[in-house]
Amino acid sequence: MRNFEGDSIELLVVGPAFLEAFVPSGVTPLPGTEQYVPSIPIGLGGALNAASVAAALGISTGFMYPRTSWVVDGAIEECCRSTGIRGMPWGSPSVPFVTLVWTDARDRAFISSGEWDSFKECPAFPPARWVHVGGLTECRLLESRISEAAAAGSRTSSCAGWNLPILDALGAGQLPFLDVLFMNQAEAEQVSGGVEDALRLLPGQVARAVVVTLGSEGAVGVVGGRRVAASAPAVETVDPTGAGDAFAAAVASGFIIAERQGVAGNPQQLSNQDYHLFRHSWRLLMFYFARVFVLRKQKSKDSVIVVSFS
Repeated sequence: MRNFEGDSIELLVVGPAFLEAFVPSGVTPLPGTEQYVPSIPIGLGGALNAASVAAALGISTGFMYPRTSWVVDGAIEECCRSTGIRGMPWGSPSVPFVTLVWTDARDRAFISSGEWDSFKECPAFPPARWVHVGGLTECRLLESRISEAAAAGSRTSSCAGWNLPILDALGAGQLPFLDVLFMNQAEAEQVSGGVEDALRLLPGQVARAVVVTLGSEGAVGVVGGRRVAASAPAVETVDPTGAGDAFAAAVASGFIIAERQGVAGNPQQLSNQDYHLFRHSWRLLMFYFARVFVLRKQKSKDSVIVVSFS
């Protein structure tokens, strides 16, 4: 197992950065018509959300992503430069990953596209204490790379993501085994029928630890066979887009900070003795959560990307 002391990357985030266009709520033009609105906010999201949050929390962060078009890649490079993230693009330029985002008072919906074949060119991951893959779609494509990282001693995690065939594959145990799997309530219900069923069935089968976010109700999880829970502080919700990525990055960051502070834990897996380390990171997470939860995309027409904290 690798000794990570002195390595420059604490958290490596792997996945695409999506170019996001936020469709104003209540706007539905009729066929054959055109409707003008005051603005259509544009930003970057996807796995870059998690990398941005970790960097803002003081974690040495690397971001591996497939090259796309020069316009989007230039924006990603500027975001990495301005936030201190070590950007590591791979492969030949391809089609950008793009998402149209609809948001209302309850939730959001997406129409997305991207060139997933670009993940076939992903090189070996550099050494990192923790490797977080943006979603399970990427995990399936990067199975060998994830296995290599785990064998070298990195902790591994991913968010589930709403991809029905992939969620079915997760339920059938056909995806790489991880240290931590993050899911939202809808994903847990889709895979297992309910949150409690997911916490009963999935830990030890798809990941050593499973954490389910519950929106304003906080989050629950099972680590080392034990249940953990945290309430969410009351905040003004600016836009829920990227909140799951922010949460996952904050948990991983809290865990890394806990290790920095010398809280003992098994460096190879989230076993029973790591329960106390995870609990410590969860408390640290709650300390930062009020800042992270209000991750926002600025609505400035002069900015292509924007990630800031209140």
